[in-house]
Amino acid sequence: MFNYGNYNSSSRDYKGKVDSSHIKNAGKRYSTSQIFDYETDSYITVKRPLTKDSFQKNCVNSNTYHRRSRSVGERRRARQRQQLKQRIACGLTAASVAIGGLAMGAYKFNAEPEKDLSEDISTQNIKNIEDNNVESSQVDDYQIVFPPKIEDENVQKSYNNIMNAISTFSDDLGENGLSLIKERVNAIGDGEVNVIDVLKILWIESNGRIYDDNGNIITSYTGEAFGPFQLTPSTVDYLNYYYGLEGTDAELDIMNPYDNLDACIYNIKFLKEKKLNDFSENGVFPSEVNNLMEAVFWCYHDGAWANKVTQQGADYIEKYRNLSVIDDYQEIVDYIVNSDTFVG
Repeated sequence: MFNYGNYNSSSRDYKGKVDSSHIKNAGKRYSTSQIFDYETDSYITVKRPLTKDSFQKNCVNSNTYHRRSRSVGERRRARQRQQLKQRIACGLTAASVAIGGLAMGAYKFNAEPEKDLSEDISTQNIKNIEDNNVESSQVDDYQIVFPPKIEDENVQKSYNNIMNAISTFSDDLGENGLSLIKERVNAIGDGEVNVIDVLKILWIESNGRIYDDNGNIITSYTGEAFGPFQLTPSTVDYLNYYYGLEGTDAELDIMNPYDNLDACIYNIKFLKEKKLNDFSENGVFPSEVNNLMEAVFWCYHDGAWANKVTQQGADYIEKYRNLSVIDDYQEIVDYIVNSDTFVG
């Protein structure tokens, strides 16, 4: 979470206030009310996010969907396809165990195993991949892959946290969240953003949650940041300005989970660029920061123009370091990033 509240430009003036009047279709995602602003001696419009149910209802009633969002029916069918994959995986695993047991029994009694048993499942092809100790099986277009063995407790914890965030994000989204993240990183990351870093932010910020228990889009305890990637309205306003998205179909709407993801990707890209420039000018990061990506994660929380690391920023860096122990195990990173193509 970071805030670009002090940004100034010739065309816009951000001084901690939020101006969301330019957000396209804002009325469809917000309820509005007016309050009197004594500083400007005028009324201002306050927009509050609709609940999940109200947002979906508005979309259905107006027959208007976000450029990348899916209808409820499409999400349900996607979930059914995922469940089918899981049932196939479970069935093949059980069949594999049964075949193995029969084969061992035949060996024990010095008899030839029934050859037809394995041929009955012609699509099954379980094999060991020696280079990374991953077992896989091919079922039509779906591949069953079992996670690599993890012996380090800290690596296992990092792996569990990221996988749980993916699962929660997918459940709230109603589709495969990891596939969406990979698609958007490829589309707008320009080779500067890694999927695993987006997943780390997803876990740190919200553990993958999009909505709270009441169906409202998840909000920070300060009430200033929104969505699974916990962005502030002024941050998204700035990114819309910086990347020329204002007034286009690609304009970011902080309350839309798809745009919330895009904003996170744009943030990472922007912060990498800015921190590299800062390092070129100053020749050093703050003492609490060891490398470029730690600087990016620090400023994701403290803000792009922060000069000192706050205690919360230091805590954020520590969470990043704890998750990043998996970076030394490429086979685990590869498994996580490609797990949307697996079942099992």
